[in-house]
Amino acid sequence: MPLKAALIPAMDHLTSPAAELQVLNTVTFDYTDGGVVLTGHNTDVAGIVNALGHAGARPAPRVVILGAGGTACAAVAAAARLGAASVSVCARRFPPGPDGMPGVADAGLRTGTGVRMLPGRTRPTPAPPPTS
Repeated sequence: MPLKAALIPAMDHLTSPAAELQVLNTVTFDYTDGGVVLTGHNTDVAGIVNALGHAGARPAPRVVILGAGGTACAAVAAAARLGAASVSVCARRFPPGPDGMPGVADAGLRTGTGVRMLPGRTRPTPAPPPTS
């Protein structure tokens, strides 16, 4: 995800999802008489919204996301578009986003969605020995 954020300053334009999350995954080159115009897009948000729609998911006020990487940031934005007021993110680690705070928290602030981070275990807990 670092390169997806690092490219933002090189863009001439950003689509609203790319601007909202400050992360892009697609760049289009529009050639004009005066040169080239670079537009940054984030297609992850629309992809998640469409996938959930095809799966029959309905809007929900609360959502749980497993994992806190780049896709989770897009999932926070998708949940916001689908009407979620709060999102709980369960993960072992919370990687920093473009502003230095955990990326999923940053995505929540940018979309106006409350994000609750729930740290998971860093190692699996071994099963107790069988009793005889």
